[in-house]
Amino acid sequence: MKHAGPALTNSLREAVRSLARARLRTVLGLIGIASVIAMVSAGEIAKAEARKQYEALGTDIITVEPAQGYRGPGIRLDVALALARSLPEISMAAPTVEGASGFVHAGRGVGGGTVKGVTGSYQDLVKLELARGRFVSDLDAGSRWSVVGAAVADAIRRAGTLDPIVALQGN
Repeated sequence: MKHAGPALTNSLREAVRSLARARLRTVLGLIGIASVIAMVSAGEIAKAEARKQYEALGTDIITVEPAQGYRGPGIRLDVALALARSLPEISMAAPTVEGASGFVHAGRGVGGGTVKGVTGSYQDLVKLELARGRFVSDLDAGSRWSVVGAAVADAIRRAGTLDPIVALQGN
């Protein structure tokens, strides 16, 4: 400290002496400061991770549904796909239809739940991952293939089949 004035030098010496005299208070103060820094850092990391997961869900997805209580026909599949093709702002469309159904395998009921009719782009849009097999594609239009969730697959296995291929019994 060649350029520091005598007042600054004296102040630094006094500060070091005070810290040395009050060792326990100094250590506790440093622990407190370190704890606050660690908590703030952990909070920021958690916030960044939450934001990353939220953005991965698709913050740029718009869902179009009929008004509450509307009982008329929805948007036809060909109209929804044509609309998506005609608007450059829409990069992907995944029309769906949803209902409830019982699940039957080998003539035995294995549960029930929500059934969705989807297009091939649905998997990419909602970022689904399959444990095995393949997702339906536009080439499967009109076929009776389905993708089942883990709970339905487990119910089919409990019913005695190792490979969960499901027949749907609609309402």
